[in-house]
Parts: sequence; C-alpha cells; structure tokens
Amino acid sequence: MTERAPEAPPTRGPPARSVGEARAPKRRPPCDIEAERSTLSACLTDRASLLMVLDILRPKHFFDDKHQAVFDAIVELAEVRRIRPDTITVLGLLQDRNQERRAGGKEYLDELIDAVALVPNVQAYAQRIFGKWKLREYISLARRIEMGAAGDVDDVDAFGDAIERDVRAIVSASRSGRKPVHIATIVSTEADRAWRRSQGLEVPDGISTGFERIDRKTAGLQTGNLYLIAARPGMGKTAFLLDMIAMICRPVTQHVPLRIPQIGGGVFSLEMPRSQLGMRSLCSRGRVSIQAWKHNDLQRAEWAAIEEAKDDFLNMPLWIDDEPALTLQKLCAKIRALKADYDREEKVGGCPTPGCGAPLLRDAALGGYVCLRCFPDPATARVVESPPIIERAQKVAVIGIDYLQLMKGRENAPNRNEEIGEISRGLKAAAKELDVAMVALSQLNRAVETRSVKDRRPQMSDLRDSGSLEQDADAIFFIYREEYYK
Repeated sequence: MTERAPEAPPTRGPPARSVGEARAPKRRPPCDIEAERSTLSACLTDRASLLMVLDILRPKHFFDDKHQAVFDAIVELAEVRRIRPDTITVLGLLQDRNQERRAGGKEYLDELIDAVALVPNVQAYAQRIFGKWKLREYISLARRIEMGAAGDVDDVDAFGDAIERDVRAIVSASRSGRKPVHIATIVSTEADRAWRRSQGLEVPDGISTGFERIDRKTAGLQTGNLYLIAARPGMGKTAFLLDMIAMICRPVTQHVPLRIPQIGGGVFSLEMPRSQLGMRSLCSRGRVSIQAWKHNDLQRAEWAAIEEAKDDFLNMPLWIDDEPALTLQKLCAKIRALKADYDREEKVGGCPTPGCGAPLLRDAALGGYVCLRCFPDPATARVVESPPIIERAQKVAVIGIDYLQLMKGRENAPNRNEEIGEISRGLKAAAKELDVAMVALSQLNRAVETRSVKDRRPQMSDLRDSGSLEQDADAIFFIYREEYYK
C-alpha cells in the first residue's frame, strides 16, 4: 500500500496569472443604448414624448455618438426652427451639417423608427439616460480627483472646495446648454405674459414684501435679483429682514386663487444663533419689548400676544440656519436642499375646451400649457388661456443673509475688498441660477458718523469693504433712524 503525498496548503490571494494570459476586458462606461434608441424613436413619432424629453435631455447626455448627432438635430428643429422632427426633416438637417455619415445615414434613422418605444415609458427612458450620463460624469471626476491629489496640492482646502463645486454641479445638473433664442420670440412671449397678467390670468412676477412703499418702488422682489439692506449697527437690520421674509412666507389662505403660489424662504444667520432669531421674531410679531423678554418681565397680555405670534409661525414655510462663516458653495448647497424638499409644481386638470378634457403639457418655448389634441401641429400650438389648477404650487423663492461681510470667501484672495467683491458676484449669480430673490444685510463704514448731524443719511459710497456691492446689487435699501443720533 503506497502512501499518499501530503496536499499542498491552500494559497492565499488571487491565483497567479500565467504568462501571456489576456487581461480582463475594459468595462464600458455606464450607458443604456436600447433606452437611447427607444427615446429617439418616440421623439420622431410622438410630439408629447418629444416635449417631455426636451425638458430632461440634451445631446451630450447620450452615450452613442450617432444618437448625439440625431438628437442635436431634433432639438434644433423643435426649439429653434419650430418644425416637427421626423426622419425626412432630421436627415435633411444632418445633410446640411455634413453629419449624415456620423449619424448612421437614412438606414439608421429607419432603424430608429422601427425601435420599440412604449410612449408611456418615454419619461422613464429619458431619466435613465440622464442618470447614466451623471454616472459617467462621476467616473470622469473621480479620475480627475485622483490625478490632482497625486500631484502637488498647495492648498488642500481650496482643492476640496473645487471638488465640492464639481460634485454639486453634477448633483444639481438639469437641462443645460440652451441655445440663444431670437428676440422676436422673447418679446412676443413677454407681451403675451403682460396681457395675461392684466387680465388676471397669470400671477405677477414680483413677490410682495408686505411693505407698501417698498412694493410700490420695486414692484415686489424679483427672483434672480440681489438686494442689499444696509445700515449702521443698532439700526434694526435683522429685525427688518425677519419681518419682511415672515410677511412673504405667511401661509396662503384658502380663499386665495390657486394660481397664487405659496412662497417659502430661508434666513441664514452668520451673526446670531437661531435662539436669538426666534426670540426676536416672536417679540416683533407679538409687538412685545425685547428687554421685557430678556428680563422675564412679561405681563399677562404680553404672554397672550406671544402665544398668538407663535401660532402664526406654526405653518409658515420659513427655515433658519445659523452656521457661522458660510462659504458661497455651502450656502448654495443648503438652498438647493431646501428647494429639493419643498418646491412643487402646480397640478392642472384636463383641457377646458368643451368635449376635449385631454391632459395638458407644459411647453417651455411657449411658456404655458398646451393641448396636443386641440393643437397637434407645433407650428400652430397656442397656450391654454385658463388651465384648471387643482393644486397650488409652492417654492422657496426668497433667501435672507445676515450679514454679507461675515461670509467666508476665497482663502488666497489678495485683499478683503476683492474677497467681498467675489462673494457679492457669487450671490448675484446664485440668485439667478437658483431662481430666488437674495436679500443680504450689509454693514456701513464709519464715514456716516463723521459727517455733520444734518448729513448723516447713508449713501452708496458708505457700503463697507467693497465698491463691488453697489455694482452687483439690483437695489439697495438704507435704514436710517434720525432719533438714533439724538
């Protein structure tokens, strides 16, 4: 009987690769070619699908180069030339651009028409394509981060801020790359909106502040604008800001027409903790002395006023953030998070035309709702005058900052004036990008105090730290109390 040789101990780790063994094939980036084909097929055959896709996708979101060329032609035909895209018009435009070969020619367009596309699923297809594009962007960014971190990084914080901006740009990415629009289209749309507002069919653009004189001078706060409220310390800037935003965000009552949206807001306090802001809001709303509150000297009537004021804030869509030394990137991230949680589009019913009742779709180019059953041709499509609204819209539309000079700017800014200038430019850009009215408090320099008693009203030249503030702001409000100097 022969003895068996002992078994070799098991090896740890992956098995050794033999010489000449082929490496694993390179993985293809995230994509869904079938979803891209089905989406293009739906865009070429169904106008309702085309409108939905145009609100989600841009040519760069497609992975296949042929699909990018085809969709770019579809976008120009639909949005610029106002022609319904089909195989003939798309092929003609591709030939004019010398891109017929890139897009696969007429044979490939015919294949797209034959692709199976379930119209009810087109929006899901588009969202999937968009999601795959985001994943590809994350992979590309990760590679750039790895290459950058492996090199010489002098300022780690600045490097991290750049990464945060790039990640946030991908996270918050939506429809981009819009092409210029002809001036005739713009003025026609605005003239139509003005007429609709005059007839009470559309909500005015301005946001009422609750202060009649301010509303009369500004026509209400406009989203996309930067407003400054400036004064010397002790003039009541914070109280005025809280009162104004609380008036804007007061809950809309049931008797208000459904076309009036519910406005929400946020206050970012870099100076005071939120407990102090809460105390000031209650005292201001209840018309109670802050000193009596601090010294615990409130009378029974004042306690009743505080309770009533507290009830006013229960259903108010207003949020307070007291993180100190906020950077512009963090501020924008917090505002985006607020809008993602709160914003909601209005819901409309079917077409009000007698005997129709078909679902209405929002047309971004026309700036309103259209009925595809009543107007199947995009060249003759008209906005439904009075769409039946069944649920009110709500959106965060006003942001307060207390105060601008306490925000943290770029670390390597050459001086404080340049740093404040970059912050003010960033706030203006953020207001436009996030579609909010940005209201920032600002300090004044001591030049006001050195002037004669008869000439102590503040001027734009009294704004502290930077001359860029008066350039970037769309409107500046000064608070002046004559009794302060007596």
